[in-house]
Amino acid sequence: MSAGPTEAEKAEEMERKGRETSQRTAIRDALTAARAAMDRAVTAVAAVNDTATDAQVTAADTAITNVTTALNGVRTAIGAAAEVPEAEKTGYSGEHTSLSNQLRSLTDQLATAKTSRDTAMDAADEAKRKEMAATGMALKTAIGAAPLSYLSGDGSAGVSLASAGLTVQADPDLANTGSTLISVTLEEGDSAGSLGDWKGIHYATEVDEGDDDMKVNTAVIYTNKDSAKSEPVETYYVTVSNRPTQVSNYVPATKTLTLDAAKHMKMESSEFPTAGTKTYDKSGNDKAEFRGSYHGIAGTYFCTSTEACTATYAADGITLAGTWTFVHDPGATVSVPSNDYLYFGWWLHKDKDGSKYASAFYGTAGTVTSENAYTTTTLENLGGMATYSGKAAGKFAIDNLLTGTGDAGHFTADVKLTAKFDAAPSGGGISGVIDNFYLNDVKPKDTWSVELKNTSWDANANFPSAAFSTANPDHTVWSINGRKAEASGSWKGTVYDLEDDGSNLPTMVTGSFHSEFGSTHSMVGAFGAEKDDRPLELAARPASHSLKRPGPLRSGICGQIQHPSP
Repeated sequence: MSAGPTEAEKAEEMERKGRETSQRTAIRDALTAARAAMDRAVTAVAAVNDTATDAQVTAADTAITNVTTALNGVRTAIGAAAEVPEAEKTGYSGEHTSLSNQLRSLTDQLATAKTSRDTAMDAADEAKRKEMAATGMALKTAIGAAPLSYLSGDGSAGVSLASAGLTVQADPDLANTGSTLISVTLEEGDSAGSLGDWKGIHYATEVDEGDDDMKVNTAVIYTNKDSAKSEPVETYYVTVSNRPTQVSNYVPATKTLTLDAAKHMKMESSEFPTAGTKTYDKSGNDKAEFRGSYHGIAGTYFCTSTEACTATYAADGITLAGTWTFVHDPGATVSVPSNDYLYFGWWLHKDKDGSKYASAFYGTAGTVTSENAYTTTTLENLGGMATYSGKAAGKFAIDNLLTGTGDAGHFTADVKLTAKFDAAPSGGGISGVIDNFYLNDVKPKDTWSVELKNTSWDANANFPSAAFSTANPDHTVWSINGRKAEASGSWKGTVYDLEDDGSNLPTMVTGSFHSEFGSTHSMVGAFGAEKDDRPLELAARPASHSLKRPGPLRSGICGQIQHPSP
């Protein structure tokens, strides 16, 4: 009878079985991780197609790498499993081989998908290049050689801005024959954002002329229009034209408005009817009175007739009969909208073939006029110097026939101007630069700047001045990355004295410009700029220009500056 295993042998066998179990578990865990990594890779690779993003391609590449790492872990675990029976390890090795074959197939699938995607992207890039080249060519043609002359031959006279919309009068053939005359009113749309203190608004209109020919006019306008301001009723309503037309009289001392027996709007009170007619009975000569508001002004309504008063409701107002007055509260204010402001912007006309004409403009609204206008002598005799800073906006086009590339769209930029109020022989005039361009709201890789060459004040002192001529072309210089093009284009503008800033110098400048960089680049735009806080030199005030009282934007003194168009 043989002796059984010794205690030492039993302990050794238990340790071996423990190692076997641990090694088997390591192999099985590695295979589980490899299967999971494979499932994720199958999903990631399937997502790679012709329209896949770079992130999706990267995810697929990473998933393939993770499967490779996981399979290496399986191979290492099998090789280290000395205690696992060979037959069992052969089964594990077979599964490793199957997963490895699936990995090779998946890797080939990803390579094919990436090649197809690259081909599709190249085709899309080429189509985009052709589209941009065509767009650039069309808009460059639309800008043309003298775009500032499209609008009735003057950079501003062909445009007017009112509550009804933006009216454009354009004659792009420049022949004044009317053969291509465009007369259209564009409707106000959404906000176009702000450029500094200038608020932008979109304008557009479509005109269907049949035969699939849709004429589309778009514009973006920037204004320095202020928000409504509160003014004391006592001082504002003293001026008859500031009062509602149904107010026949106003006595500031008693704060009393006499209301006509007529239909009134913006009357609020819980005592007014919401339907039909309400009668306010009288008791002898006692006054019927109640609280309310009139055009947003708080106060008290009184019926002062010897007989009853009535109020009749309608959707568009309340009609009063009898003798009515309204006494506003002490310190009451009225909200006064700002209707006096400057503006500048660009205009684009398209037909079924794309961009047809493009131009830029500037102008005034309300009572900002050329009253008390500067004359050439007045500007030159002011003396001193001032700098102005502001914003510019417009359209640009690139059309490179040699490379077959192009681009087009809208731009925004900064403008800086320097004005010298002396006679031309001693260096008077105005000049500037437009830089810090954004093209289609993106900062370009190339650095653009446009020099606005010095020009003297308009000799005619007319506001606006006469149409552009060809007497002095080439008054802008466009630079790209410091490389200057030949002088080209034109620019013009108007100076205004709209606020009292402690000097006698103009406080605002608006204008338009056109520039070219060789035969490949064109732009047309407009700008608005305000005098910097610290002028370079303050002038003594001539007797003809006394110090103005501080006040809101008002009818201003203005003067025209002009560069003729080529």
